[in-house]
Amino acid sequence: MTYFDRLEPAECLRLLQASGIGRVVWQGPDGLAVLPVNYQIIDEAVVFHTSPESSLAALATPTNVAFQVDEIDQESAIGWSVLAQGQSGPSAEQRCVSYIPKSPAVGVAIHIESVAGRVVSGNPA
Repeated sequence: MTYFDRLEPAECLRLLQASGIGRVVWQGPDGLAVLPVNYQIIDEAVVFHTSPESSLAALATPTNVAFQVDEIDQESAIGWSVLAQGQSGPSAEQRCVSYIPKSPAVGVAIHIESVAGRVVSGNPA
């Protein structure tokens, strides 16, 4: 039997800080879009770099977005999921670890306005 418990906001932020790959969700010109990014938390914002040709580059213009990170073991059903919501915008941050070259990368920051999460356990309380 699996159960879900809410995570406190501080724990959600800690889990975001400890991870490095997440999914950005936003309303694009063709509907909802979801893409994975590698990121860092810098000054309580999700920061990532992307190619100027990527649809993610449009997020340098302020946009309402959601950002999800999770780690759930399929066999045991044990793990966690965190959802942050906020507004994206440009980032000049150069410290961000990125899989793409720094130049001519576009820096994007998601300023977290709310965060919520759940722990998933395959073992009942």
